[in-house]
This record gives sequence, structure tokens and C-alpha cells, in this order.
Amino acid sequence: MGFALDRLGSAECRRVFEALVGDVREQGATLWSDCPYGHESSKDKTASRYKYEEDQWKCYSCSGYGDLITIFAIVNGLEPGSPEAFRAFATEFVPGWEADATVPARRKIAPKPQPDWHGAPPDMPPLLWSSKAGEFVDSCAAALSDSKEAKIHLSDHGINLAIAQRYGLGWNDHDRYRPVTSWGLPFEKGANGERKIWLPKGLIIPTYFNGHVVKIKVRRSGYETGPEQWRKHKYWEALGGSKLIYVVLGDPEKVRVWINVETERDAFTVMRAISMLPWADHIGAIATCGSGKRPDAQTEKYLRRAALILNALDTDNSGRENSFKFWSREFPNSLRWPVPIRYGKDVGDAVMPFRFERLNSVAALDRFDWMIMNSMYLDIAAWIEAGLPYHVRRELDALITVSTPPSTPSQAVEPAPEKPHFDQVLDMFESTPLWQAELASFRDHLQANKLRVFMGQGGRPWVGCVDESRYNDRAVAVVVTETRERFHSWRVLDEHIGEGSLEDIMIGYFSDHLEVRG
Repeated sequence: MGFALDRLGSAECRRVFEALVGDVREQGATLWSDCPYGHESSKDKTASRYKYEEDQWKCYSCSGYGDLITIFAIVNGLEPGSPEAFRAFATEFVPGWEADATVPARRKIAPKPQPDWHGAPPDMPPLLWSSKAGEFVDSCAAALSDSKEAKIHLSDHGINLAIAQRYGLGWNDHDRYRPVTSWGLPFEKGANGERKIWLPKGLIIPTYFNGHVVKIKVRRSGYETGPEQWRKHKYWEALGGSKLIYVVLGDPEKVRVWINVETERDAFTVMRAISMLPWADHIGAIATCGSGKRPDAQTEKYLRRAALILNALDTDNSGRENSFKFWSREFPNSLRWPVPIRYGKDVGDAVMPFRFERLNSVAALDRFDWMIMNSMYLDIAAWIEAGLPYHVRRELDALITVSTPPSTPSQAVEPAPEKPHFDQVLDMFESTPLWQAELASFRDHLQANKLRVFMGQGGRPWVGCVDESRYNDRAVAVVVTETRERFHSWRVLDEHIGEGSLEDIMIGYFSDHLEVRG
């Protein structure tokens, strides 16, 4: 029995806990509350658990654990487990304790022995299945850029066409059915003869393993077709594919930081944000395809040799519990890094403002609407960067530092004056002449109309007047609205790089050069 429970009893332990943490939710002899470190809070109070009859506390958000004295230390800024924390607690809640108690030394809690865990071998589908699946995925990938519905779905979740094409996403324009034996699966009897592999209409999300398609997931477009018992399913996995293999995005030979998310779609969103970072080649994303699924043997190797795993599983009960019970214990290089709770439970929730923008149309949003939008939007790239500890960032910086041997010119050469940053960026777009021309034209348009691109407080650029009093001029307001529509719209100009926008260019090349306003 611990000191607090021994001296105070369970009822008083409960009262003290409530006084320390504030609002709680009671469930039997357990009190649920927000994380005492402030990592996570919600109206349901599901992050932190305290059993007052046993004086045991555990937090599924920060992975902390201990007793009532531990909570007291955290709340009062003392080091948990230290003699100072014990002395301060006892002095406040147990008067006269010095007469018959000694201050305990710093407690060393031995970790529970863990069974040897190793990832299961990958469950590969038949070779014919992978071959047929690859042909189907390739045909759908070719149709992606022609589907307006697919591009809307991608942009709603912060995924641009370039990322979608890089990782083989596609669009299936109607339901398809394939006999199971034609894809190398054993014969099964179905309702109308041989059982079929159902490939519904929607966004095709393939999983690759060593260059072969091993799973196909479909984000369905509608719910009116297909087998009646499955029509309400938003996602569908094609029969015969792998059930164990994770989705791994990035070159495992180069990646030093993996970001773990639950869904494939969130992984693609993360990869788009990673592409904006200077260490893009050395950061990758992994979709676990469920909070309770464990890595296969090959993915386990990638994870164990990484410098860091940013664990961004959902902030629901399952995501928290699996983060604490498995990831934090099995992978010492894993750091819990969920999406801040005010943005939702996962990366997909955090980028939902993209959908809000489209549904309300740029023309309907004024400058103050955009200020609200900025407060709703999580900059995924900034969130990733904030999660990198100093030693990991230093390692990443070393990987991208290219040492140039000193030159010994025969005579001193006067250095050429440095070009303005905008002209330097234009030079970078030589291989994409249409986007280069569009960027130059947009600059001239801004200058002619006395407009400027500003960076919002939330990390999103927006277009406005240099002189705010000009918003009162109706003609100016029309020009601003049209300019914003041009700035945010997604277009394909140079075919070989896919879809893009002026906003994307500003984020990627000008973020540090924009005035922060709004």
C-alpha cells in the first residue's frame, strides 16, 4: 500500500485527486480526467485514469503512470518520484508525518518484463493476384487525372495530384467484378456461381510490398451499388489481399524519421506536408491500417533502426491505449505525437478546412473569413517539424549538408550581386515554363492592383490589400475576390508535374518572406 492510501484512505485520495485535476468523470472506483500535462483534453475525459481504491494512476496520452503523489508533483511543477515531491505532499496533506515516517529515496520502478515480440512474416497474396491487381491499379491510376470527383476528394484532404500519382492512387469509374480463380484464389461458390472479387467505384488506394501490389482499398464514391449487405461501407478491401502489411511511404534506406498514422489517406496527406520540409528524403509516413495492428517483420526492421518514430495514432481510446501498451514499450525510439485535440482526432480531421474552403467557395470568403479559416487549419508540416527533438533535427541537418571543397581561384573574382528571391524562384521553374509564366504574371497583377500575399497566423497565405482602407472600394473588393480565386484554385498547367496552385508555390518557396498579418 502506498503512503497516500495508507495515511489518507481511499475516500480522501479521491477528494485530493479531484482537487488537483479539476473536472473528472467517475466510472465505478475509477476517476477519468484530462492529461495532467495538458497534452490532451476532451469533454469525455478519457485521457487519464486514477483508481482511488488502489492509488494507481495512468495516462494514455502522455504515457505517464504512478500514484497520487505523482499527480501532486506534476500539478505543482515538482519532479515525480523525487524526495522533494514526497515531502511537499506529506507536509500539505498529512500533518505530523515526520514523527513516524522517513522520506523515501527516489523510487526506481522496474519495467515489467515484456515477452519477446517480433513482427509476423508478410502475408503475401498469390502471384497471379498481385499481377492482376497491378494491372487494375495501373489502369485506374491512368484515369485519375481525368476525374473531377477524384481530384475534389484528394484536395479536400490536402493531397495534391503529384503525391497521388507518385504513390499509385487511382480512380475506378464503375463497379467491377472478377471471378476469384481469375486472380489466383481458390474456387468458392457464390450467390450466382463462382464468388467474385468486388472492386467498387471510388478512389483506389494500393499497398505495395517490394514493388508488388499486395492490397487494394477503395474509398467508395457512392452507396447505391454493390452487394446489399456491404453497401453502407465507406471503405472496401478487395478480397485476397494482405491483412498484415503496413503502408510504407518513403525510401526505407534513407528515412530516419517515420510518422505513424492509422489510415492510408492520412499517410498521403502527411507525405504532401513532408515534401515541403528540407529533410523530405529522410522522413517517411507509415499507415498502420488500424490502431491495434502490429508491424510485419520487414516494417519492424525499418522502425527499429529509425532515429525517431512520431506516433500520431488517433486520440480516441484505442489509439491512446495501443500507444501506451505497445508502441511506447516495444519501440524506445517512439514518441507520442498526436494531432492537437482541438483540431480533431487525426490528420484527416485537421485538414478538413480544405473541404470547408471548397464548399463555401473562395468568392464567398472575405478577409475576416480567412482569419477564421487560419485558426481552424493545422499546418501539418509545422506540426511535424515541432515534433522533432533537437538531436534528431541535428542528425537530419547533417544528412542534407553538402560539403563543398574550397576552390583556389587564380585571381579574385568579384561576386555577382545576388538576385532577388522572387527571381531565384522563377529560375527554379525553368523546367515548368507554364507555371513560371503564371507566377510572373501573378506578381505583375499584384503590383498593378496594389495587392500582396500575406501569411496568416495559422500558417496559411492569403491575398489582401496593402492599404486596408481600400477594402471599402467596391471595385477593389471585386478585384480582390477574383485574385483570391486565382491564387487558391487547383490547375494542371505543365502536365508532367500534375496539379498545383499558386498557394502551394507560396507555401513551398516564400513562407519565410511573407509579412504575417491577420
